[in-house]
Amino acid sequence: MCREHRARSGAGAAPPPLLVGAGAYSLLVDRRLVSRIQGSGTQVTPPPMERQIVDFTGFTQHVLEQGRQPGSRLLKFETCMPSEDDPVTTVYARQQELVVVERLRTVDGKPRGTQRAALPRDIADRAGISKRALSEPNSSLYAMLAAAGVQLSTAEETLVASIATEEECAVMRIPKYSPIIEVFRKSFDHSGRMIEAVRARYLGSAYVYKVRLGPTTGI
Repeated sequence: MCREHRARSGAGAAPPPLLVGAGAYSLLVDRRLVSRIQGSGTQVTPPPMERQIVDFTGFTQHVLEQGRQPGSRLLKFETCMPSEDDPVTTVYARQQELVVVERLRTVDGKPRGTQRAALPRDIADRAGISKRALSEPNSSLYAMLAAAGVQLSTAEETLVASIATEEECAVMRIPKYSPIIEVFRKSFDHSGRMIEAVRARYLGSAYVYKVRLGPTTGI
């Protein structure tokens, strides 16, 4: 880590290396290796999680594949009917009873995002998805579904840029107006039934999404 300092002026003295230090610091910030928080000084920033758009994995599996430690804290667990005011539940049929789960997700013990997921009540019961089970810090919805024989086949995923709400800033302990990547995913089984709808809001500096492009036939 370079530390900026001022040299005493004198005959033949070289100019102080302020520009070098400033340039090096800017490079570290651009590469998201350090961050400056008012009142806390400069801090080393963990490398962002890299995710390929073609990946169809849950948060826990994805973090483990990166060689990191996933975690969670249950914020809310409830049963309800679909509501037009809730983007996670409104995608289900009106008479479908749902289980809704909200969790804080962590990587290496640090808050990295929140998730609000809705599943059909019968699927949640079959997989043993309960308030007690999800209170475990290493709990995984996808692992519980797989253990119950519920196989996810396809998914639709949408990404939107956003900023953190006041509640998210408090829960994740992040500065006001922090950038957020909002991911909305609908997952289906082999029959086409929707098994899960989830809205995940991740800290923008914690994720890098990659897309591989190729030529389109006929162009």
